[in-house]
Amino acid sequence: MGVVGYYVLSPDASLIDAVYMTIITISTVGYGEVLTLTPAGKLFTIGFIVLSFLFLAYNIKIFGETFLQGEFLQYLKTKRTRSMIHALQGHTIICGCGRNGLEALEQLIKQHQDVVVIEKDPRVLEQLPKKVLRICGDAQDESILMGANIQKAAHLLVTLPDDAANVYVVLAARELAPQLKIISRASQQTSLGKLQFAGADHVVMPDKIGGHHMVALLLRPDLIRFLDTLSADATQQTKIAEFPLGKLPQTLANKTLAELKIRNQTGCNVIGYIPHDGRAIINPKAEQTL
Repeated sequence: MGVVGYYVLSPDASLIDAVYMTIITISTVGYGEVLTLTPAGKLFTIGFIVLSFLFLAYNIKIFGETFLQGEFLQYLKTKRTRSMIHALQGHTIICGCGRNGLEALEQLIKQHQDVVVIEKDPRVLEQLPKKVLRICGDAQDESILMGANIQKAAHLLVTLPDDAANVYVVLAARELAPQLKIISRASQQTSLGKLQFAGADHVVMPDKIGGHHMVALLLRPDLIRFLDTLSADATQQTKIAEFPLGKLPQTLANKTLAELKIRNQTGCNVIGYIPHDGRAIINPKAEQTL
């Protein structure tokens, strides 16, 4: 506006002179005028200076409000969180932090696993432990899943309350990360097949599991209490864990349980063995070759 005004209102103005007058007027550096100002040009300069100060004051006000209200600090925090998520590898993503999601998060924290939570309700995110990495957004948005570094993740837990939303998230996640192990929640029996077809490795129905557990407590209470003490809680001295044979050194490959001497050397008991065909061998014999 300043360049156009000086160029039009000054009879001897060139484009460079108009730019020069605009810059020295806005910056108030006080250099000499290079144009012959007519009365109209002087009135324009007065208005231009006043308008420039108003514009500067408005921007200072906006910047001050942004900083004082925490938006700038929130921007820095969000940027830092994104950098930390981008550096993760082999982490677990939880989509939806309702009752099931919170319980899963608590167990993963106890196991010292890296977790990224995706939840669209900011009030829920505020209640999470401070060290938990989080993204506020809809997990059905592929850009949100990409923001959680899904391509480098190892596991995905989909615990949204709506089965249709769970199907969409599983479908999108499987397309983005074919190697991902996906476990999804389901509320309806009719959703099991859809979730498995979409790409879920396992589908869990919390209500069904809860019902089975209640009946088991009625019929076999001591057994259930005993198994509960062997939970995956890292604070328990005794627990059940699984160990992939691929982690064994080559010198121990194709050995029998008797040759490995696992109990004598570590105090661990091998209570089950699952070979490549997937059948579970309970309490394998000492002659069992791994």
